[in-house]
Amino acid sequence: MVHSGPAWHTYYAVDLGASSGRVMIVQTDGSTLQIDMAHRFPNHSTLINGHYYWDFPRILDEVKAGICKAHQIAPQCQSLAIDTWGTDFGLVTADGALVGLPLSNRDFSSDEVMDQVRAVIPDEELYAYTGIQFMRVNGIYQLVRMQQTHAWMFEPAAHLLFLPDLLRYIFCGDIGAEYTIASTSHLLDARTRDWNPDLFARLKLPLHLMAPIVEPGSPAGTIKEEQATEMGIPRLKVAVCAEHDTASAIAAVPAIEDGQPWAYISSGTWSLVGMEIAAPLLSGEALRANVTNEGGVNGTIRLLKNVNGLWLLQRLQHDLNRLGVPVDFPALVESAHSAASFARFIDPHFIGFHHPPNMMREVDGFCHATGQPAPQSPGEYTRCIMESLAFAYVDVLETLQNLMGLRFARVHIVGGGSLNATLCAWTANACGIPVHAGPVEATALGNGLVQAIADGVFANLPEARRAIGASFPCTVYQPRDTANWVKQRDRFGEVKARRPQS
Repeated sequence: MVHSGPAWHTYYAVDLGASSGRVMIVQTDGSTLQIDMAHRFPNHSTLINGHYYWDFPRILDEVKAGICKAHQIAPQCQSLAIDTWGTDFGLVTADGALVGLPLSNRDFSSDEVMDQVRAVIPDEELYAYTGIQFMRVNGIYQLVRMQQTHAWMFEPAAHLLFLPDLLRYIFCGDIGAEYTIASTSHLLDARTRDWNPDLFARLKLPLHLMAPIVEPGSPAGTIKEEQATEMGIPRLKVAVCAEHDTASAIAAVPAIEDGQPWAYISSGTWSLVGMEIAAPLLSGEALRANVTNEGGVNGTIRLLKNVNGLWLLQRLQHDLNRLGVPVDFPALVESAHSAASFARFIDPHFIGFHHPPNMMREVDGFCHATGQPAPQSPGEYTRCIMESLAFAYVDVLETLQNLMGLRFARVHIVGGGSLNATLCAWTANACGIPVHAGPVEATALGNGLVQAIADGVFANLPEARRAIGASFPCTVYQPRDTANWVKQRDRFGEVKARRPQS
């Protein structure tokens, strides 16, 4: 139920993911929070002549529709802010025209581009600059690839803007690269928190297109009159949240300050497994572990690794539906309980699972290549994926513990994956420590929290997190059957070691 009256502060949180987008209404009275959905829409990249693009005009129209609905439901709004997935960007001319459609990061899944960058800047040197995990989807590789396939897009461009920055620019004219989203590009200096000119020069990348870095919580302006008129709303204030969706989600982790180390899994299309630290970890050990140092709220660093997440199940569901086997997501998860445990494993990091034409065929091929029986039913595919995800999470958590010399007391799972009770329980079993699941809408809540902190409603992030915990109690999963899960983890490691090389 939406609240009204002077005690309640209202914020619109535009939260865009790679598979869906939402416009949420976040309200707080300074001690509790309320969240309501104004609008939700599907999102996906589109294959055009061999390249994956985002349908940006449709995304913009859906965001505008959501803001209109939010205003109808809760008209007394303090500000709005936008977060999206990382790495992807658009180009605009000096007079604001969009240069083509933004390319999807899934268009750049190639070792070839990584090798080209490596030939100019060795991994050790690049990591010492940026502290970012080496992934094919990172902005640095997108830019190098664009020079080869879409160089024409750079010629008329005046600004390169990551997707939330691009939307903010369209709404209010503000030009800036928010710190947390910029940090995912692999082009930001981890120590100076600014673009590294040496990287741009050596790779011959267009530094002049990069916007100045702005911090989460900064003001941006007000919605342009033309945009407000089109939507039929007042000229609302536009704010800068933690624009990388994972940074917003981690801001909303209801972690109590009890002195015990904790980890998080932001569980959605991707699973981001990590912890908060005060300064980037740029050691040789961190490089060899391929962990990433992405920007967080209040100057923190999100030390984490990306694991291919619920995307695997989403694609499995898509393939089954396409074959005439109608199954919704909860039923798919439930089907795993009818399958035998630990019958087979996959490595979620394997490149073949990144954007396969058919997920079931890709799983079959992986099992064949690693000497395992292929699944024979939807439940067996699902169980294989979810058990493998749980073990992949444990591998990352173990890596972080070894790097930092500590042991985690609990794991917080936030985002859509926190609703997957089976995966949460299996993660607790695999980790051997409690899993605290929730809130589901962590990203939108974190978006709103940063706006509220900037407004002075909350004094700081710990105070805001206490309000999250009071408003959205976690479901706690205690570890069970841990000895068996520990034994099976060794088998998972053996399968990973036998995985195909490409």
